[in-house]
Amino acid sequence: MTSRLKLTSVQIRWSARIASLFCRSSPNGNFKSVSGLVDTDLWRLWLAVVVGNLKTLEYWEYKKGEFVQTYRSPQPLVNEISRVVVSGSNDKAAVFIAIGSQIKGVTKRGKEFFKLDTSHTEQIMHLHVLGTNLWSAGAYTLNCYASANNTIADKYFFVCDDKINQMIVHHCDLSRSGNVEPFVLLACNDSSIKVVDDAGHLMY
Repeated sequence: MTSRLKLTSVQIRWSARIASLFCRSSPNGNFKSVSGLVDTDLWRLWLAVVVGNLKTLEYWEYKKGEFVQTYRSPQPLVNEISRVVVSGSNDKAAVFIAIGSQIKGVTKRGKEFFKLDTSHTEQIMHLHVLGTNLWSAGAYTLNCYASANNTIADKYFFVCDDKINQMIVHHCDLSRSGNVEPFVLLACNDSSIKVVDDAGHLMY
């Protein structure tokens, strides 16, 4: 992660206000999923948006006080997009979208550079990409994949005993050993929050 993505509370409030402005002022106004990056050097917000039909992807940038559309998929995709996330830095940002049980990577110019057919038997509803790792979750399953030597390998697979409503990946040192590792937090339908470590083991 670059320094540009380390946000202060002021920057978070700023980006939240800008995102709220986009919600109110977008010409389409009917979008279903949004993800973005904030450039804290230039105070620029870059958004990837899935619009109302769930088959169209748009990119927007906030520059000089207004939103400018920089890309729109020329024609609707065959299948609906269930989740979109932006990963990387503002200069080298990439968009990852989940379609059914498949994950695709798309550049800021709309060119596909990555495709993964996952082992999910259910629709992917949650997605997180950071560095060489990728996490995806459906209603009850969590998958983690790692990239090495231009190949994608299954890192672990976790089955949740209750429906997953939300997924967050957080890096911290829970063991206080000095090693910061990614942990997955799953907010479940039974009002519990489950914590899964980097080996796929349930910690809490």
